[in-house]
Amino acid sequence: MAIKISFGSTRSNSRISSLAGGVICLLLSAFGFYVVFFGSEISGGIPLLPDALNTLFGRIIFGLGALFTGGLSVYAFMEFFRNKSSN
Repeated sequence: MAIKISFGSTRSNSRISSLAGGVICLLLSAFGFYVVFFGSEISGGIPLLPDALNTLFGRIIFGLGALFTGGLSVYAFMEFFRNKSSN
């Protein structure tokens, strides 16, 4: 099964594709927000920086990814409800 979100004048007619893409992006976004707000210390990062700063950078990156995938899920759900095709 291929999942895509289409942009521009060539829109996808598959509601299943829009719904599946929205659910997947929503789950990825929820995981990212969980790591940002409830996750333990994020290890790794830039070796010369203190661990607190590396953890902050990791949380910022996960937060940006969560916002991006959350936006994609909103778009996919809007496409799902806007699309009148039944396939």
